[in-house]
Amino acid sequence: HDVIGLFMRHGFQAETACPSGPERGTAHKQGCCSAADAADARRVADLLDVPFYALNFEEEFGRIVDYFVHEYTAGRTPNPCIVCNTWLKVGTLFAYADTPRIDTAGELAAFCDSSGGWLPLLCTMNCTVATEQARDLFKRGLADLEAAMQTAPPGSEGVVVLPFYNGERTPNLPNGRGCILGLDMDNTSEANILRASMESAVFGLRGGMEAFRRNDHALSEIRLTGGAAASAAWRQIIADNFRLPVRRIATEEGAARGAALNAMLLASGLYADRAALTAAIDEHVTFDAADEALPDPDSATRYDEYYGSYCRYLKQLQPLFK
Repeated sequence: HDVIGLFMRHGFQAETACPSGPERGTAHKQGCCSAADAADARRVADLLDVPFYALNFEEEFGRIVDYFVHEYTAGRTPNPCIVCNTWLKVGTLFAYADTPRIDTAGELAAFCDSSGGWLPLLCTMNCTVATEQARDLFKRGLADLEAAMQTAPPGSEGVVVLPFYNGERTPNLPNGRGCILGLDMDNTSEANILRASMESAVFGLRGGMEAFRRNDHALSEIRLTGGAAASAAWRQIIADNFRLPVRRIATEEGAARGAALNAMLLASGLYADRAALTAAIDEHVTFDAADEALPDPDSATRYDEYYGSYCRYLKQLQPLFK
């Protein structure tokens, strides 16, 4: 595989990182976004002899600042790092397996699970980035995006987006660029482009679903977490593309809940008892029945066609991104 180094620039400039080690005191942690941090990342890339790219996320990071201010003024404790991971960085599709699942095509990574199992995982770099770029293009809010999902039909009348605004890791296209394709005199509309942007993020994850099936990993449902999971349209598009029921985890802080649950399971020794472990997870990981989405057979069939178009465009344009 090709290995590259990436650094996210958020536009809030600082010359040095926060102190680390004994001199840092109790109020600071090691930084990850300063000019010094970028230089550290570049030095690591140089030592590994891999290409290094600094991506400009100044505009996108404004959403994280807005979130922080909103939560803080509401009297809650914000966690901008977790929100940054789910909103700006990656989209992931993963499952659980008792034994290692090695994908010879290299699309799925074989992560270890804290309970002794395995988490075959696909990761993309342009998940909610795709819809954020489209919303910014038309200066629309989240409510406008949801409205567009109702205006434009599944498949966006043939409009297809390749959302590689940050390059892409799956497929391996670090030099990839965003493309809007399939436009004609009849389907060129704001609603179609907005919906196609959301569909493109799902198409990227759909490739992971095909990798799971190629590796004989049967899935029975999709469980969503993260900021995009709040979108009813997002949940339905995933259900239709994957032909599986979609359930939304009933917490907005999924990563924090998972960390706390792991700590509780470890401290209580429940990892040694599979039945008790399962019961504890079922108790603390709950779902809202009102947010469940079931696949629509007609839409699923249409998405087979439009996903095929997405794959054909991708195959033809890949040489341009090398």
